[in-house]
Amino acid sequence: MPNLDNGIIPIFSQQSTETIASLGEIKVIDLIKEKLGAISPQSPEGIGDDCAVINIEGKKNILLTTDGVTFGKHFDEKITPRQVAGKLLKRNLSDIAAMGGEAGSALLVIQSGKNLSIQWLEHFIEGLSESCSQYSVNISGGDLSEGPQGFFSAYLMQTGFANNTLQRSNAQPNDNIFVTGLLGGSLNQKHYSFEPRLKEGKWLVSQKTISSMTDITDGLAKDIFNILPHSTNAHIDTTNIPISPDAINCAKASKKTPLEHAFCDGEDYELLFTLSSTEFPSKFKKMWLNEFGYAVHQIGTIHTSDNGDRQIIDSQTLQPLNIKQGYEHFR
Repeated sequence: MPNLDNGIIPIFSQQSTETIASLGEIKVIDLIKEKLGAISPQSPEGIGDDCAVINIEGKKNILLTTDGVTFGKHFDEKITPRQVAGKLLKRNLSDIAAMGGEAGSALLVIQSGKNLSIQWLEHFIEGLSESCSQYSVNISGGDLSEGPQGFFSAYLMQTGFANNTLQRSNAQPNDNIFVTGLLGGSLNQKHYSFEPRLKEGKWLVSQKTISSMTDITDGLAKDIFNILPHSTNAHIDTTNIPISPDAINCAKASKKTPLEHAFCDGEDYELLFTLSSTEFPSKFKKMWLNEFGYAVHQIGTIHTSDNGDRQIIDSQTLQPLNIKQGYEHFR
């Protein structure tokens, strides 16, 4: 064992039980919140939602979020540097959309090995400029630092603004669960070609009957737990899951079902939200269709859990769905 009297601790461990891989993403976040203590306020000002919400009296709420792209993790050489830059911005804007906000300025942070191609970097920055112009986002500064050879990672610290916001945590039993767009098969193209649901999010936050909202980044099977209150289950009608054609094509090669791809692939960047039980779903769907010209999908309902656990339940069989939980960092 190392001598910790001087505060020196090895940064990496060969013992798997001593690494963050033994915890997984959710427990790592819990650890960070615990160790930050009093300097980390309760959500939404602190950790726990798609964006932090900073309230300034008499002004719009300021939204803060950050997300990035890393070579070999979020993209490879099969997509262009312009597409990588677009994905970087839109990942952040999807968080803004999930709070019902509009985009503000951003800071750009790049860490790269010395062998990064100048031409690649030029096209990446040009693509970022084009995407930022499209969504009226200014890059107001940032940081550039050296990483190991063959490494590239870029992050945005994205700001936004909102008069009102929708949090993940306000759903109630009997609320109905909805999702925008189609799910699954994102690796074919959608992981970089999607459009953040900014207009939809801003409209949803203006509807008093919407109780909670988040975006789907790690897969429906994981992200649905972000909106489930304690001691509740999500009763899902699997026949109403909007499965994308790409998910069906992926299933032919993977031997998984299209439903598994729709639940677990992640990077859909669709909005997942709940409609209060006081509103008729049919009325809401008509309002949505009139506003946006395409259908929104009602996929289930929140029910109180008999044993206190939170599960995804097949509404037809009333049995837990045999679906893994989607993507979790460090697992």
